[in-house]
Amino acid sequence: RTFDYPSPNSSIGSRSQTTVPQQALWFFNNPFLSEASARIERRPEFDTAIDDQLKITNLYLLLFSREPNASESSAIRNFLSDPETNFQDLIHVLLMSNNFIFVN
Repeated sequence: RTFDYPSPNSSIGSRSQTTVPQQALWFFNNPFLSEASARIERRPEFDTAIDDQLKITNLYLLLFSREPNASESSAIRNFLSDPETNFQDLIHVLLMSNNFIFVN
């Protein structure tokens, strides 16, 4: 129901396309994404990076096959400046992003 799967009891010509808050909450609380974030953080290119900017660049290259632009880098540095967040939180957020989920 979270992702609007059609009912198997009726014939539907086309599936409706909706985005609802429950979808984001499902991704946010999903143990698979938490484990994926932890595994990505343990990769050698993040473990040996000497500064956060290099980690961010490596993360973008891994997830999006491109480097972050200036506004993305600034937003990420701002996100990481909060003492409540860590690099694994950033990875989790990026795995939930439209840039990761949809291929252009």
